Amino acid sequence: MGNVKYTLEHIEAERLEIKRKLKEQEERIAHDLELINTPPPADNSPLGFWMNNVSRTVAIYDGVRTGFKLMRALGGLIAWRKHRRKK
Repeated sequence: MGNVKYTLEHIEAERLEIKRKLKEQEERIAHDLELINTPPPADNSPLGFWMNNVSRTVAIYDGVRTGFKLMRALGGLIAWRKHRRKK
């Protein structure tokens, strides 16, 4: 593998191929993210209405709880660093 000679054309072709693959991956990630973040279709039945409300409430609670846990963990880390620096 020590005597591999690359030409400018070879390097340019590989660069374009990598750019194409990155663009495909970016589009795939954007599509997956869109699928994850789209809300479920509206259901006009009373049961569907309540289930959507329950689902939304659980999502909000989960976000708040995760944020609270992160703030506690990061707050403890910051306090520990400040305390450590004072010594």
